[in-house]
Amino acid sequence: MMGAQIAATATFCMVLFRARSRTIHRLYVLPSEVIINASLAKKHKRALVLQNVWQFSGQGKVLPFAGTLERGTHDGEVILSTPEEGSYILPLENVKINGKPYDSAHSVKETLFKEWYGPKKGSMELTRHGWVD
Repeated sequence: MMGAQIAATATFCMVLFRARSRTIHRLYVLPSEVIINASLAKKHKRALVLQNVWQFSGQGKVLPFAGTLERGTHDGEVILSTPEEGSYILPLENVKINGKPYDSAHSVKETLFKEWYGPKKGSMELTRHGWVD
């Protein structure tokens, strides 16, 4: 009986740990000039550095700037889907974009999509996801 409880607790902790590791704490978009990986810099103009809650300031995953932004499970998040690593959750609370703080999820989404896709396609993607009329 005690063994089953320990196994259930360990399984629950692993599921919780995995879910939290897919939540982005910080997201940086870097130009190719500052990318250390030469093969990545040659193929892509920008790279993503993702930090989850378990990584500290000197750590993170470096990925090519590729992927899509999608509607999250609720209005306060966006899903970042990458070809290499799968999906990550990007919460929209207490967000800074280019050093500017944002207080509403709608303004974060609008700015984020326009920065990610460019002004014209960003507006089209927001409309496609049903975030603007």
